Amino acid sequence: MDHGPVQQNPASRLIERPRLTGLMTESESRVMLLVAPAGYGKTTLARQWLTSRSQGYGWYQANSASSDIAALALGVAAAAASVMPHAGATLRSRLRASANPAEQAESLAADLAADLASWPVDARLVIDDYHLLAESPAAEEFIQSLVASTEVPFLIASRTRPSWVSAKKLLYGEVIEFGRTVLAMTHDEAAEALSQSHADMPGLVSLAEGWPAVIGLAALLPYPLPTDTGEVPDTLHDYIAEELYLGLSEDLRWKLSQLSLAPLIDDRLGRALFDDETKGVFEAGCSTGFLTKQATTYEMHPLLRQFLRAKLPEFDFVAIRETARLIGESYANETRWDEAASVAVEFDFAELMVRVLEEALDAVLSEGRLTTLIRWLEPAQALAPTASIVRLAASKSPSVPKIGWPQVQWPVNLHIPSQKTTYWHRGSSYERDRLHISTIVKTKRWHSSRRQKHKHAHPQTSDDLYGADL
Repeated sequence: MDHGPVQQNPASRLIERPRLTGLMTESESRVMLLVAPAGYGKTTLARQWLTSRSQGYGWYQANSASSDIAALALGVAAAAASVMPHAGATLRSRLRASANPAEQAESLAADLAADLASWPVDARLVIDDYHLLAESPAAEEFIQSLVASTEVPFLIASRTRPSWVSAKKLLYGEVIEFGRTVLAMTHDEAAEALSQSHADMPGLVSLAEGWPAVIGLAALLPYPLPTDTGEVPDTLHDYIAEELYLGLSEDLRWKLSQLSLAPLIDDRLGRALFDDETKGVFEAGCSTGFLTKQATTYEMHPLLRQFLRAKLPEFDFVAIRETARLIGESYANETRWDEAASVAVEFDFAELMVRVLEEALDAVLSEGRLTTLIRWLEPAQALAPTASIVRLAASKSPSVPKIGWPQVQWPVNLHIPSQKTTYWHRGSSYERDRLHISTIVKTKRWHSSRRQKHKHAHPQTSDDLYGADL
């Protein structure tokens, strides 16, 4: 299908920043920060600099799950493993045995730090979108401890400064911060970026106030902006995005709007949505500036994602929900549970939320991701309160019969903790939640096993006694 004219070469959207890469190369600070609001090219700059150095690096992309210290620690370890292949073994063992990872931030960091003792001096460990983990004190404590207990050079991109970076650290050069003022494009840089597409775009450089997101989009316009454009930068970004959007075919507008629903975009998702058209859709998205191709994924800038989502009311509501369902199912089929859960919560997909809980339960528990599991249980209670696994989780007591389950004789060796001796008197609510979730897992496994045995012996009465599999 024709997705409209190709307006620009995809590479033309990537604006080189030699001034900034030079400053980064000259820095002698072990911890380097890129701190600015969305649209200042932090991620792009980090990639350009790392590529120009031809040195090894590990890249951790923070996401909504990063506030769970277990997910964060495992993710950082996996990123570090691209430089130190065996990083994280001790960390994983501790998480499997941990009753409360949130209270073990320093110990978890020490475990990983021991594996990074011989980290190459020229290699960087990158944490992108750090602000997504900053809402969790335990997550920040983990990163702070990891930085303090290693000699690893860090590069952190964030919309906000990490809480552990003090004025003293900045003053003494322990940490260097490239902030909004430094990351903004100078008048000459902006003029050069626009020179290949528009020799003269009156007033834009001044109006943009050096905001790379605006200037990058303006470079993709097939014509100059009118001379009376007077919007402030935030509005100007949407103004230019609107001009680009109107230049697309109606079919491509819809397909890009579909992609704006997806937290993670890759070829597998594309095939789930577009089948044989996937390649053409992605190429058109890159050519028009709405997508940027990375090694194995495609990125949609947060500002453009926000813009496209604002366009969704123009399309059929049923088609939007069907798109979201396909996206969620695609993530679940690929065991991308965090992404699947986020789609389920946003669009109130009860069946998908229950699937996430049932199929991911053992995996997240084995990784110590109790915070993530508890976070999933909250919307699950609202979306599917009668589902077996949710009813167990919602119970105030691990006693299954109290929540309407069949009255069965529990085996002695199941070791369900009693309300008196264990559940209410083990300290923190976090520990009680962990014990409760552990009971869910035991119950789930025992119930399924018992049902299968009974079904084999009494196929006509098994469902009546035990219900459906959990």
